[in-house]
Amino acid sequence: MDVLYHQTSQLIQEAFDLFHKLDSIPDSDKVENDIQFKINAINGNCEKLDILVFKTPINQRPMAKMRVDQLKYDNKHLQASLINAQNKRRRREQEKSEREQLLSRRFGNDHMAITVDYMAQENTSLQNSHRNVDEMLHTGLFWNILLESFLVKG
Repeated sequence: MDVLYHQTSQLIQEAFDLFHKLDSIPDSDKVENDIQFKINAINGNCEKLDILVFKTPINQRPMAKMRVDQLKYDNKHLQASLINAQNKRRRREQEKSEREQLLSRRFGNDHMAITVDYMAQENTSLQNSHRNVDEMLHTGLFWNILLESFLVKG
């Protein structure tokens, strides 16, 4: 049992080491496959260890069971980490693809750009006209009030 336990521990360590390669290698499919292969081997070893736990002396079973459970926990952590890494890679690939599509897309035509420029100029002119009319009304109102007050006093 101890030999299989140490082999499984070694597989877990090797899988964790492969995760460091996963981030640094652009083409990570092979590394992901290697990690999955190790996870499957760990699962098989844990099943064998579960059987061997019951063949150990009764006073050693709780410790042996705890060690096997720790291996299973580590393996589940590896599987979850692999799934997260695969999802992250897929997201990066999708973002890269979308970025490439945006960079290669041609937006509208020159006529559309000219039309937008004219519309912007027209909008600016209308705003200026509106402000000028407001100033004229305000000035005219001021003079109207001044004239009325002069006539009333006069």
